[in-house]
Parts: sequence; C-alpha cells; structure tokens
Amino acid sequence: MIAELSDGTQVECEDRPLGSGVAGITYRSKDKKHVVKIFKEPKHDMRARLEAVLGISEERRLNFNCVSSEPYWRHFMSWPDGIVVKVKYHQQWIPNLGVTAPWAPGEDMTWITFPKLYNRQPAAKKQWDKRVLIAMRLAAAVARMHRCGVAHSDLSPKNIMVESVTGGVNVIDLDGLVVPGFLPPQVLGTPDYFAPEVIAGKSDPSISTDRHALAVILYQLLLFRHPFRGPKVHSQDSDEDERLMLGESAIFIDHPHDTSNRPTKKFWPLSLLGRTLKDLFERAFVHGVKDPTSRPTANEWQSALSRLSDRIVGCGNPGCEERYFPVTEGRPLYCPWCNAPFVVREGVPALRLYFGDKKGQFQLENDYWIAGYPDRTLHEWHAKTGVEWGPNCNMLPVLFFTLNGLIFSDYLGRVS
Repeated sequence: MIAELSDGTQVECEDRPLGSGVAGITYRSKDKKHVVKIFKEPKHDMRARLEAVLGISEERRLNFNCVSSEPYWRHFMSWPDGIVVKVKYHQQWIPNLGVTAPWAPGEDMTWITFPKLYNRQPAAKKQWDKRVLIAMRLAAAVARMHRCGVAHSDLSPKNIMVESVTGGVNVIDLDGLVVPGFLPPQVLGTPDYFAPEVIAGKSDPSISTDRHALAVILYQLLLFRHPFRGPKVHSQDSDEDERLMLGESAIFIDHPHDTSNRPTKKFWPLSLLGRTLKDLFERAFVHGVKDPTSRPTANEWQSALSRLSDRIVGCGNPGCEERYFPVTEGRPLYCPWCNAPFVVREGVPALRLYFGDKKGQFQLENDYWIAGYPDRTLHEWHAKTGVEWGPNCNMLPVLFFTLNGLIFSDYLGRVS
C-alpha cells in the first residue's frame, strides 16, 4: 500500500496492517520510520481537525506547538506529522483520509498492566523500578499535554508504547485530541479507563477524565491490579455489573473504610507506596469517583512518583522477578513481591531533606526522605526547592551514596 500526503509526499507501507480499531486501520511504513492510520469512516470535519492538530491551521497553532515543538517531548509523544489524502491499493488510487506519525519503538503497555499477560514475560522485562520510571515518564507526558489545555481523550495501555528495559514511554494515537470549545471528542475512551461520569453519560472526555484514566494506569503499573475490579457483585446481569462496577457504584478495592470490594488473595496494601501516593490514589478513586475536581493532576503524580523512586532498593533474592521494591516507613524491611528479608550490614540509611527561605531557618520536607542505596545519585531537583524532575533539570549528579559514606543523616530503624 502507498499513502499520499497532502503535501504530495508518498509513503510506502507494509501490506499487512499493524492493527485495526473502531476508528481506523494502522500500517507501518516500509522504512520503519512512520505509522500510517487510515480512518474507516472519517467525520466531515476530520480534515480540519487534523490540520489543527498538526499546526497547519493558524488557529490554536501555539497551543499545539507548546506540546510538540520541543525536541525533548518528541521522545514521549508520537505527534502526528502528515495528513493522508489518498491511498494506492492494487495499482488503484482511492481517496482516503488518514494521518501519519513517527514510529514509536517498543510494545504497547497492555502486557505490563494485566497480570496474566505480565506473568508470561521473561524475567528480563520484570523489574519494578522500571515500572516506576515508566509511570514517572507517562505522568510527565500527560502533564505536558494538560498544561497546554489539551486532553488525550483515550488514555489507555493500548495507546502507550513502552520499552521495559530502558523505561522508555511514548504516547500514541494523538489524532483524537480534545480542546474545549475547539476540538470536540471523537471517542469516549477505552473500557476500564472510562471515568465514571462518562459511563453515566454525564460528561464527555476532557482533561478531568484523562486524570481518571492516568490514575488507573498508574495504579495498575505499581500494584498489578485494577482499582475497581474486586470480588463485589453489583448485578446478576454481566453488562450491568460491569457498568456499575466501573461507574456510579465503583468501590475502590483499597477504600480506607469500605472493604466490601477488597480482594482476599495476594493483596499488597496501598500503604506499601507511602503516605503521599496513598493519599493521591484515595483522592482519585474514593473522592474522585463522585467529585472529578478532586482528582490529582498529572503534575502531582509526577512529583509523587519522583519521590517514590528515591525510596527504591534492590531485593537480595536472586529469584525475585521484580528485583526492586520501595522502602516505606512503618513497614518491615522485606521484599513484598517475594517475601525475602532485606539483609544489609547496618540497615537502610534515610536521608532527610529540609527546606527554607531564610538563612538558618529550615523545615523538614513533608513525607520526603531518600533511602540510601549504594550508587544512588542525588540531583538538582533534590537540592533546590521548587525544582521538579523534568526536561529543564541538570541531570548531572551532585551527590552519590557509597556503602561506607558519611553523608547519611539517620537510619530507618530509628525512624518513628
């Protein structure tokens, strides 16, 4: 198949599609540099919509360029870069509307968020620290879109490409972006990631519903389960049960007071992630179910996940597939995934961080400390108040931990 773009460029594609969805059929270019999506039944305004997303249209040009123009973000988002106007099948040109985007290496995230698929993967792809890194980078990409007033509208594992070994992330399928008052939603999203108000027909996809979908994905990444899929049966009718479970009757399986939907087998408590993330997930899935305005922003997730990464240590059990786990105050020092005790010579040192605006006046950073682990590095965002991990930070380390170093301020065994 050959696709011709609006500027006359022709892209030769592999004949076998990569996949087919409700909106269109996706092909890969033969040079493996692009993905070509051909729409099945494009709406009458789709061409104008694509021109706006690509920045061809003068209207909202800056709004979209703030997401797509900086080289750093091209590693996180596969931004559409061409409009297909016709395709050549079997020596015949046929008018067809479509879009091209840079090829995003890796695999879609479906396998990493669903336990049955994840359990079939080789050990080399199962490292919990990489799941945290993927979560951080995904939150950063979504935060970038949202800061520009743009909603993805269909955030789900199938639209996120990951490289499990490097922790690489690339958000795809960006032709369906939503901007209030300018670009209306084209799809409602993906089941399991619909916000409850969308299921109830009370809201269209927006930044608010993106926040719900992002929270679901992050919860699956960190704890290997869906936040609402527990043992509680809401209806004997399977379709109605599904609607109620994810919609108006959704009960968070980690709900602090209502345990009616709590699993009984192999259940890692939410407290494993620490107080900050526990609070964010409860805002998302306890309060956010009824009040979408209480959902955490992508920026909040990015900051909390960055802090979680500072508390990850390696598991000493060579048979542990996850290989890393978070150290949490108030919890025994053992790996939650394989139950192996964490054996170190003198405990795990905890570096406490303080901040202050006036000379000589410092305050302990709330719920923030760093687990001392050999070869862990500290950076600009650890040392300066108001600096968050991200593209504008200096990535050079300013400090590193050594086994016999003297930079530790406390030991976890003495932390109350």
